[in-house]
Amino acid sequence: MSAEFLNQYTTILGWSHGFKENDPTGRYLLSIGPLTEIAASLLLAVFFLSTASYFGLRFKPKGRRGTKLRAILTPISIVLAVLLGISCLFAAISDLQTLHGFGVI
Repeated sequence: MSAEFLNQYTTILGWSHGFKENDPTGRYLLSIGPLTEIAASLLLAVFFLSTASYFGLRFKPKGRRGTKLRAILTPISIVLAVLLGISCLFAAISDLQTLHGFGVI
């Protein structure tokens, strides 16, 4: 979540100084509105983390099918959340380097 917040901060800071977003999906969401881009990006991270939390901790399967579902969805949600965090961190570092290169920060 902290990598996502940093990425959103650098994206909005760059957008406010006239720089374009590198990510096509982010560029589309940012063209709709900055709050839309922030909300969509943060909700994706919250979705992965809450799915992992629900299936990993709160979901109590009663049968074999539920146990398989738990065993499949928990690691997938965790891996997707970690990959999202890593990609957001790389995007934030790239944005920070761009902002630093133009003398914004």
